[in-house]
Amino acid sequence: MSKPRVYVLDFVRALAILLVCMGHALEQTFHFADTDLWTAQGPVKAMIVVTLFTIARYSVPFFLFLTGYLFLPREYDEARTKHFFLHNFARLLLVTELWIIVYNVFNAVFWNIPFSAVKLLKQMAFLEGVPAMDHFWYLPMILGIYLFLPLFAAGLKHISAKFLLVPAAIVLAAFTIRPALGFEDASVLEPGFSGGVFGLYLLLGYLVQQRVFAKVPVSVVSLVALLGFLGIELTQYLSFRNGDQTIVWYTWGTLIVSTACCFELFVRHAAPAAEATGFRKFVTFLARYSFAVYLIHFPLVQIAVRVMYWNTDSAFLTFCAATAFAIVLSFLLAWLLDRIPKVGRYFLYMR
Repeated sequence: MSKPRVYVLDFVRALAILLVCMGHALEQTFHFADTDLWTAQGPVKAMIVVTLFTIARYSVPFFLFLTGYLFLPREYDEARTKHFFLHNFARLLLVTELWIIVYNVFNAVFWNIPFSAVKLLKQMAFLEGVPAMDHFWYLPMILGIYLFLPLFAAGLKHISAKFLLVPAAIVLAAFTIRPALGFEDASVLEPGFSGGVFGLYLLLGYLVQQRVFAKVPVSVVSLVALLGFLGIELTQYLSFRNGDQTIVWYTWGTLIVSTACCFELFVRHAAPAAEATGFRKFVTFLARYSFAVYLIHFPLVQIAVRVMYWNTDSAFLTFCAATAFAIVLSFLLAWLLDRIPKVGRYFLYMR
């Protein structure tokens, strides 16, 4: 008998990784930072691309909300903290270092980027990022959050979750509103102990788990989610029309609020853990391999985009093919590699 699973959490995780693959296929196909979408695609297609990309941006927030939802409510005494550092942080660090090597080999073969031992060591010491791997930023970010997660979680046990609304609101106002409006500077307030913007995502996931927002009517939560989405769309549209190719990022307050509302709606009436049956088995499969697919998918997206570029002039066909190729092959490779003893655990971060 398989281990009981909370279906809605698996669904959110599965949805998130599919959106990740779609978002990176969009970026690699349309090259937002270098291309005027309205000139290249026309107003209708450009708006479709922006809308799909906005939807794809909900992926990372969902992952972070889940981290806060699942990890922060746990009890962390000395033994459990030691276990977390050995089995979560240290193993993720090992996986990250191994994939830095993989990405450098791929870059040397696929992008003809000269292999440099010095560059590789700098990347493994987190002194610089990995070239051409736009998704890599997520790994050191999670490692940084994991460093103090047990200590932060232990502190939460001694206060009511509702008291956390005040610091959460301050961080949201100080560090996310101005970036969403196109300003680079934010408050000079030091957010270190909060975990910064990404720590705020975890905190909001914890607040959802503690049912702090449970009494807010579904209609209100849904309206705020929709208004946040429309706010992102409007800001993105005005930015592109004014010649600014900046794309929505996770520091945008509208994105944080909208995704938090969506997460609340998803898990508000989560059913107890149960054995997955029928279609839920498929969702559980997607969820179980989601992080492994995150590690694998980006080079596959790049390969697919280049192959399609050689064979078609249709950007939308290229995007669709790259998304499908990355999803199917990433899950297949993750499943096959997981069949090899120890590879899943120490190379793919399988639990």
